[in-house]
Amino acid sequence: MTLASLWLTLLASRAEGSLVAPAAFLMLMWSGYILSAALFVSDAELILMGLIWIWVSLLTVYAGSLFATPFTRRAKRSGEEATAPSVGAIGWPRRMSSAAVAIGLLNIGALFAERGFSLADIFSFVALAQVSALNRGEIYGGTLEQSVAERLGFIAMFLGCIYGGLLFRLALRRLDRVLAVGPLLGISLLYSLYGSRMGVLYGGALWIAAYLSAHVAMTGPDRRVTAGFLLKLGFAAVVIILGLSTLTQVVRYAATQQLDWFKMLADPFAFVAAFGIWFDGYGLDQPLLFWGGRTFKRIYELAGLTYERQPSIGVGFSSANVYSVFRDLIEDFGVVGSLVATSALGFFGRIAFVNTMHGRGAALPWLLLVYAWAIARARRNGPPRSGA
Repeated sequence: MTLASLWLTLLASRAEGSLVAPAAFLMLMWSGYILSAALFVSDAELILMGLIWIWVSLLTVYAGSLFATPFTRRAKRSGEEATAPSVGAIGWPRRMSSAAVAIGLLNIGALFAERGFSLADIFSFVALAQVSALNRGEIYGGTLEQSVAERLGFIAMFLGCIYGGLLFRLALRRLDRVLAVGPLLGISLLYSLYGSRMGVLYGGALWIAAYLSAHVAMTGPDRRVTAGFLLKLGFAAVVIILGLSTLTQVVRYAATQQLDWFKMLADPFAFVAAFGIWFDGYGLDQPLLFWGGRTFKRIYELAGLTYERQPSIGVGFSSANVYSVFRDLIEDFGVVGSLVATSALGFFGRIAFVNTMHGRGAALPWLLLVYAWAIARARRNGPPRSGA
């Protein structure tokens, strides 16, 4: 299955002219995810049907990208040449990244103060573990309460991750690059104080997506993305998703149980097995659809609509309540609707990529969202909240 996905990756990269074109990039990412499942899952039959469904979904992404070809010709004819960043272009990401770091410190300081610690205790591992254990106990007990200001703080920090990724690519000074990773570290630490890895997964996805989108815009149509760049990007993704995720789990479990290092290292890859096991039992039988309630959960909550969270299941080497985006799409739109959604992703992703590469800055935010969707391969319930 991994070889089939890599073959599809090569086809998509040749059709789109780049390995970082959305369809090719998504397939390359999932080739790695599928390989990770093979390394940890002992009974491949349990997840085989789920892996086949993922491959079919990737095929529809590729098909959607091909259908977009006639719509990209105008962008190629009227595009502008990519240019180096100006001081003004860097200034706004720098200010937004700084604001996100400040908001993160305020949120973290408030959490520590509520538990009787000072902000200086952020450097104490014992304090970190105790705050995390107390917050997580309240989450599962349904007694955790968060103000509107705190929830807005989460949103601001995620936006900061976007500007941080942009700043890191645009930066001409080392100090700016250090500042650029601040929002990502802040949202990761804040979520770890609730025992959650979602800060790493979502913040990391937004940060990498912003960096990659800016790189596409600055590279332009005349220069190809090199293998060296992809290797550096892959290394950064591993550090962010695996390294920070493991550190989050150390904070989460240190105060309550003995650390199981194998489980913590393997846990970030459990989502593939979780989806495969779920799909094998329930994927083709969806009597009730949520019509966007999973994929656009936070938007639905603003309208007062909530749905029961997806439960944790055992996958052999670990347990997971994190599933792939493909489960959300199936539960929202059904089997056929899910394939329509993935083909639409390939279609609009190709248009956004070509427009961004040919100098149309208005397309960059859309390309960023497509990349973030591809990288944030797992979905959960979002920011920690009462009863979550």
